[in-house]
Amino acid sequence: MKNFGIKKKDDVGTIYRRLTLSRIYSGEQSWKWKRTFYKKFKLSLDNRINSHVVIVGESGSGKSNLARLLIKELHEKGVRILLFDPHNEYVDLAETISADLYDAANSWINIMDIGEMNKEEKSSEVTKMLKKTFRLGDVQSYILYRCIWYTYHIAESNGSIPNIKNLMYSIRAFIRKSSGQELRTLESLERRLALLDNGKNGREVGISKAMEKNAIFLLSGLHTNESQSLYLEGMLKRIYSRMLLMEKSDSGRICIVVDEAEKLGEESIIGKIASEGRKYGIGIMAIAQRAKSIDKDLRNNAAVFVSFCQREPEELNYVANFIAGGNESRRFIEVKKALRCLRCGFGIFSSFEEEPCIIRFRIAKKGRRTIPYILEGALLSPLLEMHICNLLSKEGYSDSEIKSALSRMVEERSVVSHEIESGRLSGRWYLRSGLNSPEHDVCVALVSNVLKECGIRNYVYNKAYGPDIIAFYNGKRIAVEYETGKKNIEKSIAMLRSRMKEYDDVLLIANNKAVDEYVGKGLAAVSISTFFEKNAGEIITLLMSSSMESGLSSLDHQ
Repeated sequence: MKNFGIKKKDDVGTIYRRLTLSRIYSGEQSWKWKRTFYKKFKLSLDNRINSHVVIVGESGSGKSNLARLLIKELHEKGVRILLFDPHNEYVDLAETISADLYDAANSWINIMDIGEMNKEEKSSEVTKMLKKTFRLGDVQSYILYRCIWYTYHIAESNGSIPNIKNLMYSIRAFIRKSSGQELRTLESLERRLALLDNGKNGREVGISKAMEKNAIFLLSGLHTNESQSLYLEGMLKRIYSRMLLMEKSDSGRICIVVDEAEKLGEESIIGKIASEGRKYGIGIMAIAQRAKSIDKDLRNNAAVFVSFCQREPEELNYVANFIAGGNESRRFIEVKKALRCLRCGFGIFSSFEEEPCIIRFRIAKKGRRTIPYILEGALLSPLLEMHICNLLSKEGYSDSEIKSALSRMVEERSVVSHEIESGRLSGRWYLRSGLNSPEHDVCVALVSNVLKECGIRNYVYNKAYGPDIIAFYNGKRIAVEYETGKKNIEKSIAMLRSRMKEYDDVLLIANNKAVDEYVGKGLAAVSISTFFEKNAGEIITLLMSSSMESGLSSLDHQ
């Protein structure tokens, strides 16, 4: 494969020792590690039989560091990177390689959308995926297959594509009509698959767009191994389908990097990509703690295999035998001794073309975390622009970079912004994008914070069929509503009536310009500026002495 590799002028480490065949004093030949006087090591994937790399080793031994070195070099060579990151440890590479970030918790995939097949084939594929991930037995798999087939059948009649929610609905329908052992099996399946039906409202990942440039998929938001495994398998299936539509090429186009590749297990789609990807210019870099846990088609056909320190006996024997390829003249024994004693940052490099050598890999320089990633968690609560600038300046960003990034995020609607013009909370506030207007979401979040500062337990509900905030104080459940004044006042009054039926009382806070309209109707309302200026005692008094019920009653008499 041409043009898929590291520039020859670049080195990723130093050759420390090389395995060579030497003659010992008795006249017999034996394999020994020979010093090389620190010769520079240049790893190129040009002209190798394929462009797949497998990196294994214990935790903290240097796997991620080597992956960083290779990713940066491949990027400089013009190869697109698709990186699956289970612990968000490569997020600083996003700026270095100009990659888009996809948070798997908010960028979902539909594992039941698997291309052009009939419903029997689709049902079989999805069943295999779920069977492997959840380690289902044959009976469980057969019952699950029936539920999946029924889900596809219903969706086909509606002209739609089913998803996990539809499958869960089908399982519950089967539960209502089942009994005995089948009922218990269905209930077990429902509990296990509920991990995948998490109700996320994020955007669906478009694989064609994701493959057009570098992309990093952050998986840490998926808190179970099963969720991460299915996300990986689902994304790789889409990449495989997309790959088959590409023109064939002998030049490197894309490198798929999978950290903790053991999550995929055996018989994964990654094996198919490894077998067929060469002719489409696609290579794979798999990183794992245990070599035996990686799909065998990828493991056995990778042109480059690098192992860092191994001490677990079974894995040590396997990797040593894999690298040595036999024990003639003590070859296996020498490799095993070296693997067990490797220091952090030292690894044994093995390929089809060269004898194994011990490499001391140089330390990859870490880049800055991207502004969207830093603010992803920080903006769960509203932040003043001044505080955001202080936070990001510690990461090395200039004021112009910060303001440009904030403007872009507001334009993309991943972040909302609202300016409060007066009072102690005056200034421009930023918050992660919500369901309502920027003013509404920012003010609701700030009201919640003020209540907490006063010792009032509360949480932001902010749903279409519920209050903005539910507060608890002195045995009372109180609905707190913020009105921007954009809603018709009659609708607001109808909403307040429904809240009074469900809660002990309602506290109405309104936009400074709109508050007079509510007060004019005889409703107990306070302006947002007045609310922010009150101290803890005054807010508690306001909360406990709200006269919303009397105001609504007077409206009834009118």
